Amino acid sequence: SADLITKADGSFEFSVDVSNNGNKAYDGYIAVGYAVTEGEGDEKQTVYKSLTESEELKLGVGETERKMLRFKVPDELYGEDGVCELEVAAYANGEAAKTEKLYIYKAVKKTAQPEDVLLNAENGKANLSAGETLALGGTIAPYDARSDYRIVYSVDDPSVASVDANGNVTALKEGTATVTASVVKENTSLFISDSYRASSGGDPLTVNEYGQPSGLAEVSGQNEIVLSRTVEVTVTDAKYKVVEGSDSSWSKEEGGKLTFVSDAAVSKFVCVKVDGVVLDPSDYEISSESTSITLKGSFLETLSSGDHVILIVSEDGNAFARFSTANTSNPPLPPTGDPGNMVSVLFVIILSASVLASGIVGSKKRRKSEG
Repeated sequence: SADLITKADGSFEFSVDVSNNGNKAYDGYIAVGYAVTEGEGDEKQTVYKSLTESEELKLGVGETERKMLRFKVPDELYGEDGVCELEVAAYANGEAAKTEKLYIYKAVKKTAQPEDVLLNAENGKANLSAGETLALGGTIAPYDARSDYRIVYSVDDPSVASVDANGNVTALKEGTATVTASVVKENTSLFISDSYRASSGGDPLTVNEYGQPSGLAEVSGQNEIVLSRTVEVTVTDAKYKVVEGSDSSWSKEEGGKLTFVSDAAVSKFVCVKVDGVVLDPSDYEISSESTSITLKGSFLETLSSGDHVILIVSEDGNAFARFSTANTSNPPLPPTGDPGNMVSVLFVIILSASVLASGIVGSKKRRKSEG
């Protein structure tokens, strides 16, 4: 019988019973090793290389003794399937009296390679009216590749459409923009401010009113893009206009509400959306005389600080406007959607702290990113 124990340092303890079933005393040793072919042509020969210190064996006829051998297996001895074939050899009078195979199995992680990105856009095209949203719902195929890869979204013209880290596209104005979904390795997303790197030369670091740095770029190299898929987004102007309330702002400190007025008839009113989500009627008030929507403070408090889009939906068209919030209980999320504009949340907090400690203050509004 034999036992194989894996130790914490990656070594093995192999215990085995050795018996002398011959007709004379056994004087030799036992070892664990492997066979390797050396030389070429007529000089080619198989050589046994030991991984252990030889354990002496002295057995009388009919005697059995348990021996323990300690060894480590070099990584190069494992095959692609994670298996290493060794030999346990017992020697008597300088010759191998008995050999047995010993197989060591090593867990091998087989990483599936991404083959495609599945997007919610027929034939790679999408038509939206300004203010409307589209969830691309990007999915990496095959499923097994999702643990080691992720999707990064970007857009070539952010004035026409924006895209967040989850692939939610928001149409902003008439025009055409291309949204790209790129598959990258999971561990390639640490970013820092270019201006911060240059600050030792005297260039200041610009931060927004929440202490977060602007102008973020990747620290080490570029994300390794495995494959990409694009969606051409065509945006048409909204049928109706927001004639009052566009580009308004709200802060928790000042409180109050925000009002937006559409030039659509109130009789055609259907619903209100903020950032693509249909609001519960309890979140806003609507005038009985015109399509005047007032967002309540209790709802505005639930939004993250940053920029937002309101869509007033009528039966035959929509009206939309942008607005911003400053909510200290819900700080803005780091920018997403552009590989050159991403940052680790923890890293942003650390970097912001160092910036504020230096007394550097700047102002720059940041678009809100979901995720």
